[in-house]
Amino acid sequence: SECIKVVQGALDETTALLKQRWDHIFYTGNGMVGKIVMRAAAEHLTPVTLELGGKSPVIIDETAQMDATCDRVSLVKWMNCGQICVAPDYVLVHESRAKEFVDRQKALVLKSFGDDPKACGEYGKIVNERHVDRVQKLIETAKGELICGGVAGIDRSARHIPPTIIYEPSMDSPLMQEEIFGPIMPVVPYKTLDDAIKIVNSKDTPLAFYMYSENSANIEKVLSKVSSGGACVNTSLEHILEEDAPFGGNGASGMGSYHGKFGFYELSHTRTILRKSTLPGFRGSAFPLPIAAKPTPDFVYGIAVKMTLGVMPRGLKAFLRQRMVKRSFKLLLLALAVGALSSHGMIPWFL
Repeated sequence: SECIKVVQGALDETTALLKQRWDHIFYTGNGMVGKIVMRAAAEHLTPVTLELGGKSPVIIDETAQMDATCDRVSLVKWMNCGQICVAPDYVLVHESRAKEFVDRQKALVLKSFGDDPKACGEYGKIVNERHVDRVQKLIETAKGELICGGVAGIDRSARHIPPTIIYEPSMDSPLMQEEIFGPIMPVVPYKTLDDAIKIVNSKDTPLAFYMYSENSANIEKVLSKVSSGGACVNTSLEHILEEDAPFGGNGASGMGSYHGKFGFYELSHTRTILRKSTLPGFRGSAFPLPIAAKPTPDFVYGIAVKMTLGVMPRGLKAFLRQRMVKRSFKLLLLALAVGALSSHGMIPWFL
């Protein structure tokens, strides 16, 4: 096909592709490779769209409806073993609801995948052994309290890592600094909403953000103070399912957006085209050509600049506004007078 070409390969093939001149480059992956793509694109000034993921946080306040919250967080966290760009990365839950949330999550893991998740057909696998090793190291260095799962259940050759919940991991650990992209749910209690916001804002801008609350003031506060590519209130992931809504990252989680018409716009160049008449009487230029014998006064250039930039002295604006209001009022009175005379069969002399 001349429309679509597929090139399979890895580092060498990708490097060769990036050396070519493209109209647009669209990349989905991690930030490290995203920077490589941008540097390569800069050689030809090629525009890029980057969807880079990140640590998408969940905040659960003290008013959250816990039945809905636990089910909706659990569904997306364990989906495809957490290997989804918008998967909940870590959970910040108000200290008054932390134990309840952890207990419910542990029960949901057992209900969804049984005593042996490895034997459960509903549970997936890690993409390759290298990532098994990476996720295992995140568990081993996390500290905190292991609620379920853990290193003991890992089978490297089978690319299996069980659903793992860790309560109060070290905030300095790789688990809380790197994108997990795997089946680990760190749960961190917080005292005040400001504490939770501070934790989220201490990290790079995430691709997604999830707020669970029944308090509208809390919801608006968090949405106004936390930046993200997209966000959901009282659910997770569902914002990317809407075909008519844009999806994309912000800051370290990417740039550009797509889905529906937004993808069309993203991969297109909006070009302005103006056509002008050449009929008699319309053949002049946009502005009068200069005449050597009649130099243009300097003040004309000042007026032209102000007209172009939309800058006008405040006094002149007020004067023109008053003139326009007075003129409009006079025209209205004139129209009323004409209408009244016409209704009596009298035609004004000026008509």
